[in-house]
Amino acid sequence: MNFLLKYTIGLFVMISGLNLHQENKKNLTKKPNIIFILSDDHTTNAISAYGGLYKDIAPTPNIDKIAQDGAILKNTFATNSICGPSRASILTGTYNHINGYYKNYKGGVFDNTQWTFPQELQKHGYNTALVGKWHLASDPVGFDYYKYHISRGQQGFYWDPVYNDNGIEKKETGYATNLTTNFALDWLKSRPNNEDPFCLLLQYKAPHREWSPDKKYEELWENEELPYPSTFDDDYKTREKTAGNTEMTMDYFCREDMKMIPPDSLNKNQKRQWLSYGFKRNEIVELDKNESPEENKKLRFQKYIKDYLATIRSVDDNIGKVMDYLKQSNLEENTIIIYASDQGFFIGEHGWFDKRFMYEESIRMPFVIKYPGKIKPKTINKDIITNIDFAPHNS
Repeated sequence: MNFLLKYTIGLFVMISGLNLHQENKKNLTKKPNIIFILSDDHTTNAISAYGGLYKDIAPTPNIDKIAQDGAILKNTFATNSICGPSRASILTGTYNHINGYYKNYKGGVFDNTQWTFPQELQKHGYNTALVGKWHLASDPVGFDYYKYHISRGQQGFYWDPVYNDNGIEKKETGYATNLTTNFALDWLKSRPNNEDPFCLLLQYKAPHREWSPDKKYEELWENEELPYPSTFDDDYKTREKTAGNTEMTMDYFCREDMKMIPPDSLNKNQKRQWLSYGFKRNEIVELDKNESPEENKKLRFQKYIKDYLATIRSVDDNIGKVMDYLKQSNLEENTIIIYASDQGFFIGEHGWFDKRFMYEESIRMPFVIKYPGKIKPKTINKDIITNIDFAPHNS
């Protein structure tokens, strides 16, 4: 693979085809700032820059702007399409059998003594921070500041989340996507030495399950029926025992996913059990008992896809806030902005949600990057890369 761009610190290696302006190929002496924005379970099919079924219905203008002003990578893939292992591969530049993190939180603990790119950046004079989702069980290493979700197995809550704020547990009030952005901007504004380069890992919980939108977006598309993917009614012919035997079909949404309200008479444990109904086989949540199973399947999908896309609306809004801050603070020209997700996701393709099956929709990751003056705007790259290529460890 032909790598054309190396950051001056020799760490973040950008993938072939990111057309550098000729005049900037030499003397890249000033260390660029880096903002690496990572969301959770955001499929390329829900980003308008990549096209797809919902590009006009649910556009993502701020993510698109990063691609327009820089490059869009069309064939980026997760080596292990599950949250924690993908994040471990991004941090270490290694496969999971090398970095040792195969499962999510409590299925394993990330070995934080091994090499990661934030530690390398620190060695080269960078201020570093992590804000948002961590999901690796061990304490973050390589960060001057961190504030990450600790509730629900480090997955976090959409509303009133609890964070580990540099070792102190803090419950915050509000919507997680907005809060995480505000905390990240607070760190940028209060860095002890603002002459030093910085690397910020801004990592959103959204649009992870249970796909809870901000209040202002709860009724988006309320009176519309959003379109269905062409494979929505896949009959799994010749794949009955594999694709036809998953727990990712429209039958496996639980009451919490469908935003159903438990009876007031239930205690805390009973409410948890009530909300989780639908996870197991033969626990099918019916949204309209007067409708057929086929119609209820569609009703569940409509609730899911609208909530999923609405949570992404807030992610895109907040990316816009970050870019506005960079421009207003005269940081835009020397800051690399990357947007990616830890893996892809099924949004109705093959009648599925989730990501735990090795089809392209689940392993294809979004990756757009902007580096003013260094990456030519509107660059399109079609090389195949993986999440171990973002910051490869050249040991």
